[in-house]
Amino acid sequence: FLYNGSSWTTVDPPGASNTLVFGISGSSIVGLYLDAYDRQYYFFYNGSSWTTLAMPGASLTRANGIDSGNIVGIYDDDSGTNGFLYNGSTWITLDMPGASKTNPSGISGSNIVGRYFDASGDLHSFLYNGSSWTTLDMPGADGTLALGIDGSNIVGYYGDAFGMGHGFLYNGSSWTTLDMPGADATLAYGISGSNIVGQYGGNDGYLHSFIYTIPEPTTILLLGLGALTISQRRKRGL
Repeated sequence: FLYNGSSWTTVDPPGASNTLVFGISGSSIVGLYLDAYDRQYYFFYNGSSWTTLAMPGASLTRANGIDSGNIVGIYDDDSGTNGFLYNGSTWITLDMPGASKTNPSGISGSNIVGRYFDASGDLHSFLYNGSSWTTLDMPGADGTLALGIDGSNIVGYYGDAFGMGHGFLYNGSSWTTLDMPGADATLAYGISGSNIVGQYGGNDGYLHSFIYTIPEPTTILLLGLGALTISQRRKRGL
């Protein structure tokens, strides 16, 4: 679906049996769809036409994020799983030095965020500015997943020492925990300006989506702590 703040629009490529949307920039959308035979494809939609995305030589191409026509994601080939940047004509492989797997999730201008596994199999997040790679680990976190970026603001998800899942906002210097009040787990997927979107596990046992507006001034207050009842299940599900 596409939601503009007042109306909901269904987003389905022609002939698709299931559709998931992962990223948006202006009127352009990237995501995944299944055809009538449950075969999996990834797409780019510019508001009027649909394009299937397939990196040459790859067995799988997954689009995760988009900004002004530049698309990031992952692909699989004989060498394993790699990240990519696609500008509409050229495919560029993105592999963090020393990483066993690199998964770009979001892009804003020349900045790309995502997560990677190091040689020991430990999970970290990264920021790539087009020339240099920076590891992003929230202090004290048990795994940090950077998922979205706008300018210098990065959002995502981390696990704490007690197995609880939390969203975060990182502005390049400080980390802020984002917890939906009363939620069992909170995940921040994307950010545009002062608006953050994501998902949380409610105490009703269901998953819900949210829009959160960063208060002014830019200092953000801790939103609250979730209950412990089903945090492990929510963490795995999210």
